Amino acid sequence: MLAMRDAPDAYPALDGFLHALTAGASPPVSADAVRAMLSATHQPATLLPTRAEDVWPPSLEVPGAVTGKVDGISDPAPSGGRPRPANGFDALRVFRVHVAERGWLRLELIIAGLGLPADHTDVDMELRDHRAEVIAAARGTEARETLARLLDPGWYYVYVRDGGTGNRADWELRARLNPVR
Repeated sequence: MLAMRDAPDAYPALDGFLHALTAGASPPVSADAVRAMLSATHQPATLLPTRAEDVWPPSLEVPGAVTGKVDGISDPAPSGGRPRPANGFDALRVFRVHVAERGWLRLELIIAGLGLPADHTDVDMELRDHRAEVIAAARGTEARETLARLLDPGWYYVYVRDGGTGNRADWELRARLNPVR
């Protein structure tokens, strides 16, 4: 468990760790043993994903793009319960980004709307390291937000989130890397 924690591609959530135990550990742990452990500790069996693409957070390929929606305003929230613009499930999306070689990671967030608090489309973007520390952020009030950082090879995380005042907007996140030789 400790060795897996220090692996360069270690997942930051329990579901990813459990998937790695059954799919990539040496020697692998049987999925039945993990399900038995989850049952014995009164945890849902759904914590063990059956497919790598179901592990949280999903990967954002570089170069690549993903689309999504932030909704920190609907009541009840689309996932149920009250809206939580600052940190709610519907108000935050997270993606893993693998930087294969040293270079400038360029991120662009294109928001459907004006990007303003007044029209409830204020969506922000953050780039974080493997310890979830913010490296860079774009917290403007525009329809297009960008950021670029010179990064060493490794795994990073991009947060797309409600600007904090209750927003609902579709968006597209694009990523590309310009290697430095």
